[in-house]
Amino acid sequence: MKKLIKELVEADEKARESLQKIKEERANVSVKIMELKPEIEARFNKEAEEKIQQHKAQLEDEYEKKSLQYSVQYEKSLEQLIDRFNKNKSTWVESIYDNCLNS
Repeated sequence: MKKLIKELVEADEKARESLQKIKEERANVSVKIMELKPEIEARFNKEAEEKIQQHKAQLEDEYEKKSLQYSVQYEKSLEQLIDRFNKNKSTWVESIYDNCLNS
């Protein structure tokens, strides 16, 4: 019986020691997390900045392509308008002149 009680007391002591170690580890985890917080934030910010730069580069590339495309379209439209004006200007002048005289 004494042996059984002694074993129970030893088991209880081991369990209490284990529980105390776990409590200490849990407390240390919070401290370690607080210590690692700046490093984690810095890593997150770096990754976010890299993604932003990649997206910015992609948008700038798309902007350049669209800008070139619209510039070409503008030049074609302007050329067509100038050709149309040159072809029809004398007709339009005569028509305006006749309308002014006949009004």
